[in-house]
Amino acid sequence: MLFQAVTVLAVAGFALGHVKDDKTGWETKYTATGTAEVAAAAATAKTSSPTSKVKGKAFDRIAIIYFENENYEKAFGDPNFSWFRSKGVTLSNYFGVTHPSEPNYMAAIAGDYFGMQNDAFNRNPRNVSTVIDLLEHRGISWGLYQEDQPYSGFEGFAWVNHKNGANDYVRKHNPAVLHDSVATSEQRLSQIKNLSLVDTESSMFHRDLKENKLPQWMFITPNMTSDGHDTSVTVAGEWARKFVEPLLNDKHFMENTLVLITWDENETYARQNHILGILLGDAVPKHLVGTTDDSFYNHYSELATVQANWGLDTLGRWDVGANVFKFVAKKTGDKLRKWKSHKLDHYFWNVSYAGPFNTGGGNQQYAAPNLDLEHSFSGRKIFGPIRKEWRESEAPSYYKDTIEVDDGLNPPKGYEPVKNHKSLIMSASKRFLSDFTLGFSDGLTVPFALTAGLSSLGKTDTVITGGLAELCAGSISMGIGGYLAARDQCTPCQNELDVEQRHDEHERISESDSMVEQSEKTQILVEELVRQHLEPLRLPSSTVTTLLNGLSSEPADLQRMVSRLQTYKDPSTTQTTPQSPLISGLSISLGYAIGGIIPLLPYFFTSTVGLGLRWSFCLCLIVLFGFGAGKSWILAKDAKFRTCFVEGLQMLILGAVAAGAAVACVAWVGNR
Repeated sequence: MLFQAVTVLAVAGFALGHVKDDKTGWETKYTATGTAEVAAAAATAKTSSPTSKVKGKAFDRIAIIYFENENYEKAFGDPNFSWFRSKGVTLSNYFGVTHPSEPNYMAAIAGDYFGMQNDAFNRNPRNVSTVIDLLEHRGISWGLYQEDQPYSGFEGFAWVNHKNGANDYVRKHNPAVLHDSVATSEQRLSQIKNLSLVDTESSMFHRDLKENKLPQWMFITPNMTSDGHDTSVTVAGEWARKFVEPLLNDKHFMENTLVLITWDENETYARQNHILGILLGDAVPKHLVGTTDDSFYNHYSELATVQANWGLDTLGRWDVGANVFKFVAKKTGDKLRKWKSHKLDHYFWNVSYAGPFNTGGGNQQYAAPNLDLEHSFSGRKIFGPIRKEWRESEAPSYYKDTIEVDDGLNPPKGYEPVKNHKSLIMSASKRFLSDFTLGFSDGLTVPFALTAGLSSLGKTDTVITGGLAELCAGSISMGIGGYLAARDQCTPCQNELDVEQRHDEHERISESDSMVEQSEKTQILVEELVRQHLEPLRLPSSTVTTLLNGLSSEPADLQRMVSRLQTYKDPSTTQTTPQSPLISGLSISLGYAIGGIIPLLPYFFTSTVGLGLRWSFCLCLIVLFGFGAGKSWILAKDAKFRTCFVEGLQMLILGAVAAGAAVACVAWVGNR
């Protein structure tokens, strides 16, 4: 698939006009990730720290800090983040907008993720505005601080710690560099700077802090270890405490400052994308410290809050209808809106709708800002250059003046995500077989054991009556159990998303061909693909680094390895489809009923209970063996004759033992 953003960029032809120093080539000038190339670029890359003092209605500075991939409950319970909650306002009803990471970062400054469902080398064209355009228009300084970014304006896919081999900086967590409206400007690139807690002398954040040159709007991203992505919420909490706590008492930092600590997305994709948010700083009214705000917020609320505070225009996208943080809204006059509770339950924000960055297909057209939102609920106007740029556009627009933001399960009209129907049918069949198998195995063994035990009483009617009663009760009980279990584990489109993510991991290099030179692409492949596939081996970091260095010195071997890794199919990417709890329960119940009738059948056609027992015993042993072997053959990915035979034998022995135990038990009770 052609990289859609490049196509749109070519169509757009020019920027909005407020980027004054853009030059052709800046958007790919700093993409090289080789050690020598990085060192050379770092020696000449521009760094700047513009400042301003524009008063806001509720705060004069905001620092947004993103951590990675954590469920609300775990983040809430972490001791360090609990400490932060006690010092500020807990946002208990905060949501990410989709999965995986990169689209959430893009949405946080652009007001949409444009269908993105991957972490690829994506680039938004220059005619897509961000909050940076709004800030600059009002003379408000801004800056991004990325932990362990090798130099200011670095645009490479990733930067690895050369001492321990750990992932450090990654492009997907840098929202500004995802946009060509930023990356085409040397000046704007110079405001995306380094942060380090290990070497504070070389940390541009700490230098700006010391020299009182911090901007009024900041976006701060810890590295892949510090943000919890490659580690845990415990590590993230410790880093946050070490970094943020001193700032809360720093006179250069606390100048009517608001700090937002939040996460890009939750960890469990099957659930609603519920994340924790915490507001800190001396801008938070003292009477609100230690309290909870349960208003509905998402990443678009970060945009709306900044716009409301400084009286900025809007982007004409999902930022228009988003709720402003409550304490800020009270000072800006904004009104908060609520979801209809029954409707909120149907939104998960765990699947992306279609769009230009969606590699799964569907509508690839950029949605235009909704210029009809000039008279919005908030009363804020759409940014003038945006109106000028898009007023003649015939592109559709799905943005609405509402907090009820669409997701992939409830997509905008015309932007429905494409599903692989053949794969979904196959996965649904497999899920049915799995549920049916569960019911059938219990239905075959339990009634078999019961009828065998009742046969010792010597009456056929008793066996039939007791067997049918157990069959009825058992199938209902199993069905209800299956229904409840499936309801708790309902995972809408989760595995489909996992497959798409893995697929995108292998395709992201081809998507960046038009932007990155061949040598740089090879470097990305080495750092990403090789590390990804070596990760399960848990090799020492030094070993991985040595391997990468060796591959770099042997181009032929490197190309062969890259080729193999690109075509590698991870066996864990089996696609499944969400199964209705009702269907799951009925499948288990049906399996139990069919399995349970088998041991009863002979008793309907034999003259004596003894003859019925012998036929039932033989029939059930045959079916048990066939069922065990067949289940292994159908459900196993790489079934062999020996494996199937052993599975069948195990099932036969299990049934025989259960039946023997039942006969012995009834005989023992009868003799007492």
